[in-house]
Amino acid sequence: MSEERFDRLEKMLEQTQNQMNQMQNQMGQMQNLTEQLVKMVGHNNAVTEELRERVDKLEHKFDKLETKVDKLETKVDCMGAQMQTGFAGLTAMVNLLGEKVDTIPHLETKLEILNDYILNQAADIRMLKKAR
Repeated sequence: MSEERFDRLEKMLEQTQNQMNQMQNQMGQMQNLTEQLVKMVGHNNAVTEELRERVDKLEHKFDKLETKVDKLETKVDCMGAQMQTGFAGLTAMVNLLGEKVDTIPHLETKLEILNDYILNQAADIRMLKKAR
């Protein structure tokens, strides 16, 4: 019986040894898979980090562009106000010029009257000089 027991114990020990070897193999495989997963995750993390950096740079560039656009909008608004002021000034000048042009015939009439008056005065002066 004891030999039978030893045989059984040997078989059990052999089976246990085989199971332990199998478990070791499985552990090795799991270790390899874990390492591959870590590499993949690490690679993905590196890619993710690179993408995050690129997005940050793009956000920074976008912020700069947004600031430039805001400045341009301010300049355009300022130029629009200046243009409106300029047009108002031009309109006022054209209106004033129109008023001045309208007074030219009246001034011409006054000049003709003054010219006639001066001619009459000159004629009167000559006649007075002759009469002396």
